[in-house]
Amino acid sequence: MKKDLQENLRQLLKQLFHFENEDLDFGLYRIINYNKDKIRQFIDVDLIAEVGNLLVNRMIPANPTLQAIEDIELEIYNHIIHFFSRYYQQGDFISQRRYGKHEKYVIPYHGEEINFYWANKDQYYIKSGEMFTKYRFSVDDYSIEFRIIRSDQEKGNVKAQQKKYFMLGAPSHQVSKSQVIVFFEYRTLTDQEKKSFSKAAKQSEVNQSILDFLKSALSGDRKLPKKAPLAEILEGLENHLPKFTRKQNRDYFIHKDLKGFLERELDFFIKNEVMNLQHLDQVDTQDLSLNLIKAQIVQKIARQIIAFLAQIENFQKKIWEKKSFVLNTNYVISLKTLRDYGGESFYAEILPEIINNKKQIKEWRDNFNLKLTRKAEPSFEAIASKSEWQHLPVDTGHFDSGFKFKLLKAVSDGKNLDDALDGVMLNSENWQALNLLQSKYGKTVQTVYIDPPFNKEQEADYFYKVGYKDATWNTLLDNRIRAARELVSGKGCMYVRCDYNGNTYVRMLLDEIFGKANYRNELVINRTLAKQRVESQFVIQTESLFLYSKSDRFSTNQVERPKPAKWFPLLHFPRKDERPRNILGRTFYPPKNRRWALSQERIDQLAKKKKLRINEESIYVNFRGETITGVPEVLYNSEIVGSEWLDIPGYAQRHHFPTENAEALLERVIAATSNPGDRIMDFFLGSGTTIAAAHKMGRKWIGIEMGDHLHSVILPRMKNVVFGDKSGISKSADWQGGGFFKYHSLEQFEDALENIEFGASSTILSELDDYLMSYLIPHETKDSAPFLKLSAVRDPFQYRMTVLQNNTYQTQDIDLVETFNYLSGIKVESMWSAENNGRRYVFVRGKISRRSAAIIWRSLKDIDYQCDQEFIQSTLGDERPEQIYINGDAAIEGFRNIETKMRELLLRM
Repeated sequence: MKKDLQENLRQLLKQLFHFENEDLDFGLYRIINYNKDKIRQFIDVDLIAEVGNLLVNRMIPANPTLQAIEDIELEIYNHIIHFFSRYYQQGDFISQRRYGKHEKYVIPYHGEEINFYWANKDQYYIKSGEMFTKYRFSVDDYSIEFRIIRSDQEKGNVKAQQKKYFMLGAPSHQVSKSQVIVFFEYRTLTDQEKKSFSKAAKQSEVNQSILDFLKSALSGDRKLPKKAPLAEILEGLENHLPKFTRKQNRDYFIHKDLKGFLERELDFFIKNEVMNLQHLDQVDTQDLSLNLIKAQIVQKIARQIIAFLAQIENFQKKIWEKKSFVLNTNYVISLKTLRDYGGESFYAEILPEIINNKKQIKEWRDNFNLKLTRKAEPSFEAIASKSEWQHLPVDTGHFDSGFKFKLLKAVSDGKNLDDALDGVMLNSENWQALNLLQSKYGKTVQTVYIDPPFNKEQEADYFYKVGYKDATWNTLLDNRIRAARELVSGKGCMYVRCDYNGNTYVRMLLDEIFGKANYRNELVINRTLAKQRVESQFVIQTESLFLYSKSDRFSTNQVERPKPAKWFPLLHFPRKDERPRNILGRTFYPPKNRRWALSQERIDQLAKKKKLRINEESIYVNFRGETITGVPEVLYNSEIVGSEWLDIPGYAQRHHFPTENAEALLERVIAATSNPGDRIMDFFLGSGTTIAAAHKMGRKWIGIEMGDHLHSVILPRMKNVVFGDKSGISKSADWQGGGFFKYHSLEQFEDALENIEFGASSTILSELDDYLMSYLIPHETKDSAPFLKLSAVRDPFQYRMTVLQNNTYQTQDIDLVETFNYLSGIKVESMWSAENNGRRYVFVRGKISRRSAAIIWRSLKDIDYQCDQEFIQSTLGDERPEQIYINGDAAIEGFRNIETKMRELLLRM
């Protein structure tokens, strides 16, 4: 019995520490498996020995019988198994507190009138692609990798029309001396493939066909050496393929405080179930003493296990909360805007370089139907003379970095660079992007609009999930809306679009985040204009748009909509007020014991809009008893918009995006709650309607989207807006074209995991009692690239990481300059690149916390600090900034080291 319980405990703990995946060597599994030998020693040997030692040492004073000791030891194992089994559910620790063995679950409660609680409330939802792009495991000296090379995915909040499967790609596999790569596609079945499987085929059926093919192909592959462990490789494929395909539908969480959560639950568990205090009247003094000893041992052993678990969880949390690196930065600017900002001479200088760039010309030809021929590319005169070409968008992504910095210097010579920018677009998981934006854009956003994935029962596609369970969906929104709220100004607001699947939860969630007092409206908007018949309910034609403000300083702008024109006599209400109104040059007194309904100010406004007239065919009697010929009349051809917005479409289909929001809807959203020059943000960007409308309406904007369609749909759409797009609200906004924005790709959670490296352990730290549980992972990984590897910053323009691009991992340079701009929160006034004695420099000038600042980057290889000092000082000029940041060492008095500050800011929440 005892051995069985000990083994059950060991097996449970191995499950908690993912021992079934100990041959995986990617992402989080690399981190867990780095410690697996130490954890195995703890589970297999140390833990059971610790229980025995504690029993002997604590039970001796009580002088129990051997049977009593045996019974208590069994109870200890049972309680530990029971506790961790209760809270561990499919890879995550979920709150499942119970009163008594047969009672329902209860939730933490602190005396609130109403407590809105859900299972994952204290966790982060990780919308990560790590599981979906690469899966790698080892067999002896062989590395076996599953890699996705194609994924057909729906965009937005829609359900896939047909079920998708993991199928072998083309090519199906690749073999080398030390590696086997199997390529997959995620897509619907072809008509021919449908014939090969049952009518309602499951992925398991497809998996079997994949295994059969690979067994045959690998068995005959001559590239595998004769001594290759073929049988083990095939067994590994059979074991891991189901895991790989199953994990695509798993949600992934990181606990914000796993140690605190489990220890609180453990205390409750011990008092409620180990001590069994509910039945004190049935326990004698001897039993109570033994129960106390049992509880103390359970607590000590469980806390050791919790410490192990928390170390791994906290490291994941550290990576998730870490600010992301900017992978790359590019700018889009119209020719006219470039000319206006850079000046005529710069425009004349740079235009030949632009029109001789084949990639740029091809984009213009393909996207804007320019009639250009290969033999006769446009000349300067041709470009300058065609008014319809004046807003052609120039994308620095088609040019080298020298061109980009030359353009930025010209723009910032005449205008502060950040002020010149109309918008910023980030290709990133949205929480990661919101986290990076805090220092630079905190409390500057006026209006946030989001149309998040709806909480539908069905699931569209694992790359853009909508089938979240209620708790998961709440967690996803809660994490991101809380981060976004910190970016909203004191006068700002947030709109959240939702349908019947989640509107109850959204309202309660927003009440909790913004406060009930800051609820403003539930706006009713169109879902569809169709009135098709349904059997069991009324057709659903509307959705909700919840509006919350940051504080009571918020106010809306009056928005009107047209209605059939009709003239009405100037209203008067009961209550004596003999003051007249001056209308179109004539004085009118009200009738007896009445007052005019409109103020003189309002009448003057209507007169300017030509909404007043005097009807000479009508008469009335004023309070003097005079009969007046001619009655003032007001034209009503519009009305103030309230909370019903059914006069405009809710969706559009122009960009073939199933849940594309209509520009007319966003026009009203933006007009009602912002003014020209204010900043608008959308972090579930979808097809890009929010930023397209904001750009046309003269607002600044921030757009965040994690999908590949940022480059395939949103970026081309915004270039078309810059070119002078005539669709949507362009006519009502009098949009002619132009503009200047930048776009980034950011490092993601899975990129950080991929770049974690383990260094040597510290001899001094390793002597600490809790080194294994508290210091091992954070200390040995501190010099990894995601935490800023100091030795690699000697050349900041070649700081490299392995990142996921187009479903494959590639090594690329990281944009440390833009990363530090975001981390430091600098408002950039100017940015340029310079060269001195063959050494490249990048200078950034602006303000950090309203104090003038300069940030200077250069390579440190073979640097002459005296020459370096002279060049920096001459470049900065006589007007010395209050703060100077420089990478590496420098001979500049009072400078601050970039790397030290950057490391601090990367990990600051």
